[in-house]
Amino acid sequence: MAAAQLAIGESSNLAQLCLSYTYNFKDPMFVKYAAILAVIAQASIDSTKRTFAVDIPEEIKRIKTELNIKANGYPEFWLSIRKGFDVGRVNKDLKCPMNFVVSYKYPEVKPNSSTIPFERFVKKHPLTEKKRIARKIEALINKYSLELYKYNIKDDDAEQSEYLLLKADFEMMVSEIQRIVFTNKYVDIFYWLINKAFMIDGRAANNQRRDKIIIAKNKSLLMKTLYTVNAEAFLDCFASKLT
Repeated sequence: MAAAQLAIGESSNLAQLCLSYTYNFKDPMFVKYAAILAVIAQASIDSTKRTFAVDIPEEIKRIKTELNIKANGYPEFWLSIRKGFDVGRVNKDLKCPMNFVVSYKYPEVKPNSSTIPFERFVKKHPLTEKKRIARKIEALINKYSLELYKYNIKDDDAEQSEYLLLKADFEMMVSEIQRIVFTNKYVDIFYWLINKAFMIDGRAANNQRRDKIIIAKNKSLLMKTLYTVNAEAFLDCFASKLT
């Protein structure tokens, strides 16, 4: 996989270099190699799960030699995409669209109207005497969040066994929360959790730093959990129309 990653980067960079050369040299070789390198980049991506009748690293090496980069040099934009790149290897006579893109100064965009405050999208439900219950639910969600960080699982590459384990843990967490909040009377707890995660009124975090609040780091999990526990109570935390 590491070798494939290197090949993907190398072939993509060479393809970009070939495209830059096409704006400066009439040799059709550069157009041909740009197309070939695009195919090699795709083959490099697929090489982690299948084999091809071509030695990808050797093919990249061969094309790189034929491009005669030492004599032709690199376009100026290379200094922007490669940190610490040797300026002596840049050929300032090379012209290409990427040089323009890199040097272009985009005008500052100032919106005509201010953003809509988050608090206009919610219905406030002040929490009075249930803070202990709210903190217990928060702790359950935080514990599951930490499990996610431990496994570092993404939907597209998760191992089936680990995914099923986390799914079972999630269902267990939801079941435990449902035993605590089983009616819509607990909508104020839902709002308190949302308020703390998104810091809607600025005081929900109890003056804690945002980066120290676990529930604020995994807002999507919080929203999914609350909706799964009680969709009606969850939706009652949000305004049906802007006020």
